[in-house]
Amino acid sequence: MNFIAKNEAHVEKMVGDKAVQSFFLNLKETNRLVNLGIRNIFLPAFLLWVSHSFAQKDSLQSVLQSLPDDKARVSLLCDESTRIMFTDNTNAKELATQALELSNRIDYNLGKIESIHQLGQCHYAISDFDVAIQYSLESLEMAEKVDSKKWISENLCSIGLINMNRENFDQALDNLKKSYEISKTLDDEALYGRVINSLGVCYWEKGDYENAIIYFEESLEFETTAELDSGRIAVRYNNVGITNFYLGKYDEAQKQLRTAIAWSTSENIQHIKGLSINNLGKVHTALKKYTIADSLLLTAYDILEVYGNHRLRAFNLEDLIEYNVAIENYQQAFSYQQTLMAINDSILNESKDRDMANLLTRYDAEKKDREILKQQLDLERQQQNVNIYIAIIGFFVMFLLTLGYFLTRLRKNNAMLESSKQELARQNVDLADTMDELVRTQSHLIHSEKMATLGTLFAGIAHEINTPLGAIKASAESMISSYDQGLEEVKNVIAILSTEELLSFFSLMQKGIQIYNYQSSSEERKLRKQLTEQLEADKIENADDCATYLASIGIDSGLERYEGLLRHPENLLILKAVELITIQGRLSKNILMAANKTNRMIYAMRTYSFKGGGEMSDTDIKETIETALILYNNRLKKGVETVKTYNDEPLFVSCYPDEITQVWVNLIHNALDAMESSGKLAIDINQHNGSMVQISISDTGSGISTEDQKQIFDPFFTTKRKGEGTGLGLDIVKRIIDKHEGQIDFQSNLNEGTTFNVYLKKNKASETSES
Repeated sequence: MNFIAKNEAHVEKMVGDKAVQSFFLNLKETNRLVNLGIRNIFLPAFLLWVSHSFAQKDSLQSVLQSLPDDKARVSLLCDESTRIMFTDNTNAKELATQALELSNRIDYNLGKIESIHQLGQCHYAISDFDVAIQYSLESLEMAEKVDSKKWISENLCSIGLINMNRENFDQALDNLKKSYEISKTLDDEALYGRVINSLGVCYWEKGDYENAIIYFEESLEFETTAELDSGRIAVRYNNVGITNFYLGKYDEAQKQLRTAIAWSTSENIQHIKGLSINNLGKVHTALKKYTIADSLLLTAYDILEVYGNHRLRAFNLEDLIEYNVAIENYQQAFSYQQTLMAINDSILNESKDRDMANLLTRYDAEKKDREILKQQLDLERQQQNVNIYIAIIGFFVMFLLTLGYFLTRLRKNNAMLESSKQELARQNVDLADTMDELVRTQSHLIHSEKMATLGTLFAGIAHEINTPLGAIKASAESMISSYDQGLEEVKNVIAILSTEELLSFFSLMQKGIQIYNYQSSSEERKLRKQLTEQLEADKIENADDCATYLASIGIDSGLERYEGLLRHPENLLILKAVELITIQGRLSKNILMAANKTNRMIYAMRTYSFKGGGEMSDTDIKETIETALILYNNRLKKGVETVKTYNDEPLFVSCYPDEITQVWVNLIHNALDAMESSGKLAIDINQHNGSMVQISISDTGSGISTEDQKQIFDPFFTTKRKGEGTGLGLDIVKRIIDKHEGQIDFQSNLNEGTTFNVYLKKNKASETSES
């Protein structure tokens, strides 16, 4: 408490603006000297820190060995993990894992609960919320079983913060209030203070500053009275200060933020110091004390660049952008905006890397589970065989005991029977080998047919991919060529426009980027003529040239909003700059659409070329049909009308997806050949007998003769010209449908067309949803 009074008194001496300016000029100079010292001191200090880290690990092991029992070792491992989880997350997770393994070994329930909770905290520290909430829920369930009030409250608090980060505020507040009510009954000051502050943070993130300030002030009063961790007290002052700022209480906000700076400076907590200085700068920006705000925000920038994380740096950059816009320094605001975008990209990339690592971990776990399941099935099968052999042997023993007196006469027959059994066993082995070879051959044959089909489609697929790639290349080249010119034109425009005109300029630029309606040359000429007449009627200088630019941008109405720009002496320079920036935005959208088109084609190729196997899965039958249509897109758009009679709602069927996709590919391929790529292809999906799905693929081709219809599913039979077909397509289709316990039939008339009908069983989920 004496320390608080001392620092508050020190801050009160700097109430005047001149004193504040002098204080923060000295603070900025101090940071400059710190940065200068980094170059001369940091490297040897870093080497010393590395050696100290190794020494700490050795020291930790020594302390662990000196403890009297394993329960104490579990607590120490969790405490050390908590201490380093924001600075060395990898080692923090390793320590928590060691604690969990030790708890399992000694069957220590509270240790398991604490260790699993700490693993969740480690993942929360790196914003890996999906994994964090799984650990917290598991720890909560175990705590409820043993009725541990402390760990129930701890886990409810953690789950509440995760829900808050997911912006599920109502659920988060429910979790935190339950934790709050439990923590009030416990003799745990640190937990109680943490839960109070978490409630304040949740209300603050929700935008409810009136409730947030209540809990922040309660947390601050409790923790300063209890004389808890100084770093936490600095954070609480900062929270109270920034919340008072949003409530419009600027004097209170300044006082509390200066106190937060004093606490964090005394304790050398640089990231909290930088954040508090930044928030104080934000207050001075709102008060329009721009000289002080500039010094504070730049000082915070220097500190957070060295000690802050991505999120704290992003807060600082947002406030610097807001400040520079307020003083109309748009060029500097644009520079800070680029830095902010780079930091946000880094955060996004880290999230993607973490998601990919989680996916790989889950994949490895599922693969291991499948291997274990396979081993169990093998063991069960072996046990069944053993049981059969035991039953057979028992039967023969009983038979020999009952008919013992026939032993002499049947000895020869038994010998012959044994010989027959051996021959039968050998034949069974040969038959099993033959069946295995047949299955492998059939699988290879199906895959070979798929690759053959894909080969015939390759030229069309290559064309389909080259078209969007050409669009990407052309758009990228246009963007590169117009970027420098556009940037230069924007700089020139900014230099000649007032603040009001700049707002109108940016509004016109944003509207042009958002429009992106493709216009033909005739439509653009018509719009240009209409705009010229309107501008001439309004006596706008250079009306014809202005109309040309506006038509290119796509502006066809609302010109009164931009009257100031149109009447500006440099109206052509302004509209030219808007057109160049608009082109950049539209070219970016062109690239995105072309990339999406290429991605769909590659996904279809990858899905189709996948070699079969694996397990059946519930698959949207419409998705497999769409994959087949994408592969034939180049042939379909050259004269074939495709009519699909089904909606976009998923329809799930239990199947092998890659094999079912091959069914549609073969049937569509035959239909296109029969029509010689000109006609109508119809695909219908209907219910059949309640539990079946009927998929019909029809063409308007040459049809199949009555004589050929009898052999249509026979292997190696084909109606195509020599060298154009293998005669295996429909044989493979029928084998796949039989494997799925489905049915296939067809109707065909010469010179009218053919319809193939495939019937597959719906899965239970689809039946339930329909009922």
